[in-house]
Amino acid sequence: MRLREEEIPTYIFSALFRPSQIFFKPWGKWYLKALYTYEHIFVQNQESYNILHQYGFKNVSICGDTRLDRVGEIADAAPKLDKLEIFCGGQKAIIAGSTWKEDEDLFIPYLNKCLSGQKFVIAPHEVTPQSLDRVCSALEKPYALYSIASHEELLNADVLIVDGYGYLVSVYRYGMLAYVGGGFTSGIHSILEPAVFGLPVIFGPDYQKFQEAHDMLRLGAASCVYNYEELENQIDNYLSNPEKLRSASALARGYVNKNRGASKEIVKYLFL
Repeated sequence: MRLREEEIPTYIFSALFRPSQIFFKPWGKWYLKALYTYEHIFVQNQESYNILHQYGFKNVSICGDTRLDRVGEIADAAPKLDKLEIFCGGQKAIIAGSTWKEDEDLFIPYLNKCLSGQKFVIAPHEVTPQSLDRVCSALEKPYALYSIASHEELLNADVLIVDGYGYLVSVYRYGMLAYVGGGFTSGIHSILEPAVFGLPVIFGPDYQKFQEAHDMLRLGAASCVYNYEELENQIDNYLSNPEKLRSASALARGYVNKNRGASKEIVKYLFL
């Protein structure tokens, strides 16, 4: 409101709107009024566009999600990791990224029972002594901690635990399949980071606020699981069906590449 009073134009980028949001409730008129102060609203999808038009907005454009541009740039610049090269030894790992306890309670039992010689990487969302101890104490297979692993430990480990921040995007480079955490807590973490490297993604049921999750599920590049049995079935299905894995991988990578470009569209609108 104050920016409008000062005649400073303001914009919203990569917005998503749903009928359940407070803007569109009978008691949310003040919030809706605040939306009218924006010069232009760039939304991610047709549903958001339609909802705003129902409420009289004309200053709306569908341009997609700028995060797809950013994640692509990050992936392009992601360095190779020597320790992952040694650990994987030329094969692809199954990556569990940004996990919470609820995710680990499903993923680690699968990991422990897997007899295929498959390599696994776990990157907890919180890298604290408590979270690392929780993961390590649940493992029944030889593991190594990324920060202190020796060359020999990396060669002998079935599981690599990423006990530091800032590595996960590069870690996904070495994956064949990703389980992304958060779907049993407050919402899934980034599924675009593994998808840009062509990893099909598995996650829990709390994904409703993320357009990319809906899109990738519809395409067949992602799967939602509600319990251990579904997780086991999904991973086993991928491991036993290389053609399905290749197809889902191509769909995941293609989704990110096809939908890059939102930033250019916004810049074009604002400055050209």
